[in-house]
Amino acid sequence: GGRMFAQIALDPEIDELQLSDGSKTVLNHDTTSLARDGNDIYFAESEKLFRAANADFSAPTMLAAASHEILGFSGDWVYTVAGTGADRTVHRVSKADGSDQMVFKIGAGLAALAKDAVAFTLHEGSRFFVCTVDLQGHTPTILGYLAGSPSLLAADEHYVYATVAFNLLRVKR
Repeated sequence: GGRMFAQIALDPEIDELQLSDGSKTVLNHDTTSLARDGNDIYFAESEKLFRAANADFSAPTMLAAASHEILGFSGDWVYTVAGTGADRTVHRVSKADGSDQMVFKIGAGLAALAKDAVAFTLHEGSRFFVCTVDLQGHTPTILGYLAGSPSLLAADEHYVYATVAFNLLRVKR
């Protein structure tokens, strides 16, 4: 609709930019994560997941509590990470009714959403294991390990990608 929404790193507000003239409106939301699905904008604020239908931030709908980070979308579900430290868990939240299902406990590791699985890291001793679990939380699989702590994680249907120091690593699924 001629608008773009952005969240600048380290700045919790959402910026609405008009593409026609470049003007900016700051939307007063203290967000920790922001993602678009079709015409709807999903955002995490105050440990809750909200949907702004048709990008209307004047009356967003709260879908679920305890969401800090949006991983992405698969079908009728929004995948999020909730909790802190060793208690972090991946959840899937229904777009339709907000029902919340815990998928898998990832602890202090990183998580990323692929089309068919959740990729995550698991720290044990000096190793950081690269793992996947299906979208329902079944069949966890260890794919390999990294010698150092990853700072970013991404996944697709063939590989899990991680950054360690200045290196980008690819692990076959």
